[in-house]
Amino acid sequence: MKRETRFIATTGEYSDYYIVGSFKALEDFDLSEINKKYLTENPDQKGRYNFNDDKFIAFLIKNKYIEETKMIELHLGDYGTMELELSDL
Repeated sequence: MKRETRFIATTGEYSDYYIVGSFKALEDFDLSEINKKYLTENPDQKGRYNFNDDKFIAFLIKNKYIEETKMIELHLGDYGTMELELSDL
């Protein structure tokens, strides 16, 4: 991840898919290295069904890798119909 990159964090799939939040990277970092560091400090998070995304985001913020940013969603519509809607994320 490059410094100043703005991104949304997501989790889940299908009907369980959702946006966790919007963020900005405060420094360059390697996600695989961060993953190793996080799991070393939080071994209870290893394995299927054990990962807590809120705890991971808090870890990234606490260690000053990222900061939360304000973002809004522009939904363009669905099923081929334009229905413009703005909402907070």
